[in-house]
Amino acid sequence: DILMTGGDPMVMKTKSLAQYLEPLTDPNFLPHIKNIRIGTRSLSFWPQRFTTDADADEVIDLLRRVREEGGRHIAIMAHLSHARELSTPKVKQAINRIQKEAFATIRSQSPVMRGINDSAEVWAEKWRTEVSLGIIPYYMFMARD
Repeated sequence: DILMTGGDPMVMKTKSLAQYLEPLTDPNFLPHIKNIRIGTRSLSFWPQRFTTDADADEVIDLLRRVREEGGRHIAIMAHLSHARELSTPKVKQAINRIQKEAFATIRSQSPVMRGINDSAEVWAEKWRTEVSLGIIPYYMFMARD
């Protein structure tokens, strides 16, 4: 597995992101690497990254090529804290493109945060919304002091 994180990799222009992902379009390059996970807040904070930005088509194509040509599994590890983040048409368009054009899986992750998502009802609503959109609830975690 490769996990791209530390900051937000999807903030990079596709040209920069391609320096890391382009080699993985070749199935003979590091053939033991089968899963690429990309941690990002961009799905809800910047959905245009996948839909209307100047290089949105290029990022979708890059993800698709890693999947189709490289034979690797691509997962967008979306940081989603509340179901409300999934309510806009722009987010739904981004989800649709990632799933249907890039053929990438979207998984969700979030810390439990006081006053935002610290109740079972909020998490249940978030997970139901995610599942209805084809997003896999992946994990929740607690921040340490």
